Amino acid sequence: MDRNKLLIGAYYFDKCNWDDFHVKCLSDANIDFLVAVSADAELLDLMKKYGIGVIATSNFELWWGGTGETGGTYCEKMPLELVDSIAASYKRHEALWGDYPVDEPNSKDFVHIGKVLNRYHEKLPGLLPFINLHPWYHDELCTAWLGNPYREYVQLYLEHIPNDYIALDIYPYSNLEVYTPNYLYGLEIISEACRVSNRDMWVIIQSGAWKKEDLLSEFQIRLQCMVALAFGARVIMHASWSPGWWEESTSCVDKQGQTNITQNYVRNVNEELKALGDTYMQYRSKGVFPIENASGSDSKMNAQLAELSRLNRELYKRSTPEEVTNVSSTNAALLCGYFENEKEEKALMIVNMRDIFDENAEADVKINYKGKIDLWINGKLTYENKESETFIFNLPSGSGAFVILK
Repeated sequence: MDRNKLLIGAYYFDKCNWDDFHVKCLSDANIDFLVAVSADAELLDLMKKYGIGVIATSNFELWWGGTGETGGTYCEKMPLELVDSIAASYKRHEALWGDYPVDEPNSKDFVHIGKVLNRYHEKLPGLLPFINLHPWYHDELCTAWLGNPYREYVQLYLEHIPNDYIALDIYPYSNLEVYTPNYLYGLEIISEACRVSNRDMWVIIQSGAWKKEDLLSEFQIRLQCMVALAFGARVIMHASWSPGWWEESTSCVDKQGQTNITQNYVRNVNEELKALGDTYMQYRSKGVFPIENASGSDSKMNAQLAELSRLNRELYKRSTPEEVTNVSSTNAALLCGYFENEKEEKALMIVNMRDIFDENAEADVKINYKGKIDLWINGKLTYENKESETFIFNLPSGSGAFVILK
C-alpha cells in the first residue's frame, strides 16, 4: 500500500464478479483496493494479478457501532485473546493489505478498540486495520448514537486510536434534509483533526443512491472527489462497486455483475484523480476557506460556507491567506483548500459550489496573482508556467481546479 500515492478504493465486490473480465474493469477504473470483501484465496489471486489490494471483513468479523445500544460492548465481541487466536492462524497474501474490524464505532468502545489495534499491529505487522468513523449530522444525534457531541467524539478518537489516518463516510445526496446541509461541516471537523494530529484524511464518497430516480450524475461524483481533495483527502473510496446498501441499478455493477452507467462515471472521474494525483500529493492541507457569494449558491450550501468562515475566525483563529483573498467569482460560491509543500510553496484547490444539483451551474473564477501558475482543471493540466497578473477561467459544475502558485 503506497501511501505516497493518491489511492482510490471501492466498497464491495460480489462473488459473481470474481473473474478476469470484472477485475479488469476495476483495474481500468483505477481502483487501487477493495474494502469490505472476503479474503478468499480465489479473489486474492485475481487481485494480485491486476495489482489491486484488499481490506477484508472475513478474518475479523466486522463490528458496526450501530445507533448507540451496543456502545461499550466491543470488549465482549473482540477480547484480546481472540485477536491472538485469529493472528495465529492468519493467512497472509500479497494482495491482502489489511482488515476491517470496526465500522462507525461508539466512543465508549474507543479504549478497547485502541487495545485491539495495538495487538493487531504487534501480531500482524505490516498490515492495516481499517476503522471508519461515523459522519457528523447534528450533535443531538451524534450524542445518542456515538456517545458524545461530534467534536468530542473525534477528540477521543485521537486520544485512543493509534491509526495514522482518519476515515469517514459522508453521502451528501442520500438525505437532503440531514446529510446535505451538514456535508461541509462534517468534512471540516475531520480535516482539522487530521491537520492538528498529522494524520491522513480518507473519505468514502457516495457513488450510488437509495432509489433509481436518484441516480447520481458524473458531475456529482466528481464534485464529491474535488471537495474531498479541497479538505486534504489522501485516499478516496467509492461506495460502492457492487450494490451494498444502494439500489442495485445505481452502483457500478448490479447484483448479477452487469455494468451500470455509474461505472463509466467512476472510471472517468478516477482517471482525472490519477492524472492529478502525483502533483497533488506533494502538498498538505493547511486549511479550507469559503469564498462566499450569497447569490451564487443555495441556502443550505451558503449556511455551511458561512459556518466554515466563522470557524476559521472564531475557533481556529485562522486568518484567510492573501492567496485565497485574491480568488473571486462573479456568479458562484467557491470552496478553496489552501496547501503547502515541504518547501512552503503554495497551492489552492478551488471547487465550484454554485449548485451541487445543477449540471449546468458553471462558475467563472478570477485569480489576482502576479507570477506564474500551473492550473489543473479536473485532472487536466490547462496552464503550465503561465505568467500574468490576472488569471480567468471557468469551472464546470462539480469541477475543481488545482492551482500551483510559483
